[in-house]
Parts: sequence; C-alpha cells; structure tokens
Amino acid sequence: MKLHKQLKKANKRWKLLSTIDEVTGIPNRRCFDNKLKREWNRCLREGKSLTLILLDIDKFKLYNDNYGHLQGDNCLRKVAKTLSSVLKRSSDFIGRFGGEEFGVVLANSDYDNAMEVAEQLRKHIEMLKITHEQSSPIPYITISLGSATITPTSNTRLEKLINAADQKLYQAKDRGRNQVCAVRMF
Repeated sequence: MKLHKQLKKANKRWKLLSTIDEVTGIPNRRCFDNKLKREWNRCLREGKSLTLILLDIDKFKLYNDNYGHLQGDNCLRKVAKTLSSVLKRSSDFIGRFGGEEFGVVLANSDYDNAMEVAEQLRKHIEMLKITHEQSSPIPYITISLGSATITPTSNTRLEKLINAADQKLYQAKDRGRNQVCAVRMF
C-alpha cells in the first residue's frame, strides 16, 4: 500500500513536470497547445470569442550574445513571471510558445478587452527596465505582440487564428517593435 502511494505521488509529480517549462516555470508548449485546443472547442460550443496573443522578446538573440545564456534564462524567468502577473481572470492562460516567444489565451474575451490586456503586458515588461544595451531606441527589454480575436464556428479552423496572431506579431516587429498589432476576425 505504501509503495502504491509513493508510485501514485511520483506519477502525479511526473505529469506536472511534463507540462511545465523548466526555464520559466510556466506551462510548456505542449500544455499551451492543449489548452488552446480545449478553449477553442469550448468557445465553439458556447458561441464565445477567443483571443490568441503571441509575443516575442525584442532582439533577444542580441541580449543572449551580449549578456550570456544564463542571464538570458534569468531574463526569460522575469518576463514569464511578469506576464503571468498581468493576467487576472482564472481562465486567462500563458505558456511558453518557443525560444523567447510566449502565447496568451483569453477565452470569452472580446477584441477591446484583448487589446487592453496586450497593452498591459507590453507596458509591464517595459516597466521592468531590464537593461538591453543593444536595443534601440529603448535600452531595455521590450516585447512585440500579435493578437487575433475570433468567435469560432464550424467553418473556421484553429490554425486560422494561430496564423493571424503570428502575422500580427510580425507586423508589430516590422513596424518598429515594442507594440501591439491586432486583428478582429470574422
């Protein structure tokens, strides 16, 4: 019986560890993808809107090259913790998307609310004032964000939402970084 309890506890811990990004301490990409699919299906059933925000730390390769990967990992942890603190609703979700990219899922969140959240995320990272000498015009860590909001239907696919958020992220970068670009999809 004791061995069974230990095994059950170990399996529970392993399951938790398999969903957490070890550098940032937030959910990893697999967990993020699963959450996004679940929320898509829920919003589809309920006729609610869904927002995906993809964000990227601006010029992070230069940061790593200048300050080293250990300092880069510290920066990622600070950014992840700050981004998490901005999200207020229990249904709001953030996960590591890859490298220096993060994804935020806002279920039942309209376009205007999503824009407010995205702008708060951007401002809070800028307010950290993590020194980044290779970044201009602001010598601090900043983020660029792409946001897409849709009310899923049986005729739309999740990939359309992901592609739209990704395109808006690249638009934010092309327009000079440290900003939000968004789209309301129909």
